[in-house]
Amino acid sequence: MRSLSPWVMVWLCCTVIYTPLLRSDCMSDLTYLTDCLSVKDQAYLDRAYYRYTESGRLETRKMLARIPIYASEIEHALQEREIPDWIKYLTLAESRLQANAVSPAGAVGIWQIMPATGRSLGLRINERIDERLHTTKASRAAAYYLKKLHLQFDDWLLALAAYNCGAGNVRKAQRRAKGYFYHEISHYLPRQTRRYIPRVLTIAKIAQEPAVHGFAEVRPVARPVVVTASQSSSLDELADYFSCSLSLLNKFNPTFAHQKIVLEGQSTAEIYLPATVFHNSVRIHPMRIGTALQERDAIDLRQQLLHPRRNNQVALRQNGD
Repeated sequence: MRSLSPWVMVWLCCTVIYTPLLRSDCMSDLTYLTDCLSVKDQAYLDRAYYRYTESGRLETRKMLARIPIYASEIEHALQEREIPDWIKYLTLAESRLQANAVSPAGAVGIWQIMPATGRSLGLRINERIDERLHTTKASRAAAYYLKKLHLQFDDWLLALAAYNCGAGNVRKAQRRAKGYFYHEISHYLPRQTRRYIPRVLTIAKIAQEPAVHGFAEVRPVARPVVVTASQSSSLDELADYFSCSLSLLNKFNPTFAHQKIVLEGQSTAEIYLPATVFHNSVRIHPMRIGTALQERDAIDLRQQLLHPRRNNQVALRQNGD
């Protein structure tokens, strides 16, 4: 048996050593993945860039301004699953980062999760609550699902395609194309998915460096304050409690069906408040409610003023209890 030449041995060693590095680094790099698209998909990239920077410029500015509202919860969920940070911008393409977004097909929330998928991921979806609208829980579920898809395909473009059209359609495209990678099978994917992937990559590049793409003037929205309700209530009562409009409170808390907060046993519920509303309300609340405010509530409010925290564990109680 002939021995391998020194050059062949060097080539094999380099392949063994550097291939894992390419898989771990390059295959999750946004620029590299964009370059992996086929020439036929370049037109979709051009249309996506025009949409986000020209025809839909105003909406793009609004989306970018909303990123700080949800960034912390999304980033934490992705980090737990060791998912590339830029995947957080998937929500811009999915829902424009609108927490109450609902698609004609029934997908809901910033991650646009379908009902059956949501239930399979452990989210509660019933007549009282829809956890697809809960930023933290939905982000954890989406991260788990994305990680599962990536483990299945070992390729982020294929994982994103499967997130959009389903793993079955990606497998079908691979069989029809007699290929594996995205640039080999994209022509056999649904047209919606062929538009979707370039949109995700494009808006992610814009969001990473907004100033480079002409969005230096974007003013980020302040992150909401989280308070904890320990008793059943309604958004209408909480809007009165915090001296804000019901529509505003509902916008930040679309999770609760019919605007009702129904708690059982020792369970609690997280309520999201705009920062300005929370800080204004803790100043005027004692004056507005006066003698109807119980002493224990007054103590809580004074402590918040002296020791403000992001996650304010405030027990919301009905007056007179």
